[in-house]
Amino acid sequence: MREQMSRTLRDSISEVLETMFFLCPQVIEEGEEGSEGAGSGEDFHVQIQSSNATPYRIVLGVPEGLARKMRENIIDTGGEEPARADLQDIACELANMVAGQFLSTLENDTRKRLSIPEVLANFTAEPDSWLEGRFDVEGETLRAYLHWQE
Repeated sequence: MREQMSRTLRDSISEVLETMFFLCPQVIEEGEEGSEGAGSGEDFHVQIQSSNATPYRIVLGVPEGLARKMRENIIDTGGEEPARADLQDIACELANMVAGQFLSTLENDTRKRLSIPEVLANFTAEPDSWLEGRFDVEGETLRAYLHWQE
């Protein structure tokens, strides 16, 4: 079950980043070093939850530098520096699309019920209860965490 969840989350993140943001993520395997994107700012931790028969909770750790790249790839900013709130919004939109793709793959025949994505002030994943995935996206490390109740 964990392997299926991991694969589905990994595929959902890759598909959304490639299709919607024109970015190519590379999975960072367990034990491999990730690039931390020096000078890219702090991570935004964004949470979204489902209230389906099996409740899921997804948290994405999106580096500020990656949020900038995502925003630049879909919005012509005319060279303007984005506000912090705009970068958080793009991270929330990523979480929304990833969760929708994830649930559509797992529960194809049911109606999806997702919460509004929210930026968390603090987040720590307990290793035994969360599935974690890491991705190198143009020199930035995106982290994905998944928790579900069976």
